[in-house]
Amino acid sequence: MMNNSVCINAYAKINLTLEILNRLPDGFHEIRSVMQQVELHDDIIIHQRQDRKIILHCDVPKIPLDGNNIVWKTVELVRQRSGVHHGVEIFIAKRIPVAGGLAGGSSDAATTIRGLNKLWELNLSQDQMTNLGEQLGMDVPYCLIGGTAFVSGKGQIIKPLPSLPEQQVVIANPGTSMSTHVAYKALDEIIDWSKHNQYIGTNTADLIKVIENGKTSEISKHLYNDFEKIIRPRIPMVSKIIETMLSCGAKVALLSGSGPSVYCLVSTQDHAKLVVAGLQEFTPFAVVTSTVTNQKQFLDE
Repeated sequence: MMNNSVCINAYAKINLTLEILNRLPDGFHEIRSVMQQVELHDDIIIHQRQDRKIILHCDVPKIPLDGNNIVWKTVELVRQRSGVHHGVEIFIAKRIPVAGGLAGGSSDAATTIRGLNKLWELNLSQDQMTNLGEQLGMDVPYCLIGGTAFVSGKGQIIKPLPSLPEQQVVIANPGTSMSTHVAYKALDEIIDWSKHNQYIGTNTADLIKVIENGKTSEISKHLYNDFEKIIRPRIPMVSKIIETMLSCGAKVALLSGSGPSVYCLVSTQDHAKLVVAGLQEFTPFAVVTSTVTNQKQFLDE
């Protein structure tokens, strides 16, 4: 018998590395990145309806609740591809900052695919779900797999890596958003891609070796994000957050995705709380979370 509702966590991600290798002929960009899920998450609750309507609710103002919402688009895509046309009512409890470089929207979309797969008993394979995710956004395929992973191409090529030991993560957001499209456009304006495309993504390659060899104490030496060169001048608060994290004892602090969220890794909760205390004096969002092991998200269903 078909379930009437499902509730699944939609985990945020951070980029341990993010290197933009090239601008492709279709306007997209080739990347190399090591991505890591964290416990910070939205809640997605999907209820079955007796009609064909899609009804969205969200506890954050200004989030579109119509066809402009990626969750709405996800429902329509799954219905189109599966031939199932049931209606749904979806509640989105947002904890991940919107347009913050943490894949909040992408994770909501990925979780909706997984939720509908369960609710409607579609029996979609991981590959089938990932193929759907590719049509919704660059980070959606990764969010369907999660854990620690090497992500390349346009974001659709994903290779799981060994899980990191649980680490405390402090995430802060300056209270502003940054469109991924705008961030990439800014990169296009300062980079000559005809020369840049020889770049081989050494930071990501070095970090992968560290993770695969189990030398997790060396991770902080290889964190890197190409977007910092354009985001820090545009949003001065990002630099202030980074400097505060470092002054509170973090070895390194880094932009996540195209920003403007910033994170640092620390070894203990007490240290993490110390960092958050320093950030709360001037940032509207600063939380302690932790890394998610591979396959953790599937245990929540």
